[in-house]
Amino acid sequence: MTSDVIEVAAKDSKHGAFYSNVPVTCLCGNTFTISTTKPDPINIEACPQCHSAYIKEAKVVSSSWWRLNKFNARLKKSQLLNK
Repeated sequence: MTSDVIEVAAKDSKHGAFYSNVPVTCLCGNTFTISTTKPDPINIEACPQCHSAYIKEAKVVSSSWWRLNKFNARLKKSQLLNK
């Protein structure tokens, strides 16, 4: 997939060329395009389709599972106090 170069104003010329339609691929398999100054395809670990903050599910994205367990314990305690 090729990216299109967008003409930049004089003020933006110090930031380099601006590319549109740059493909982004997530580990979950989701792909989408963005506009950026990096012309190469981008690989990411979490996107709005799979990140737990967006889908409101507790999914372990990284290896720090103990942080998630600690958060879930605090969440359960606060829910019990609010009842």
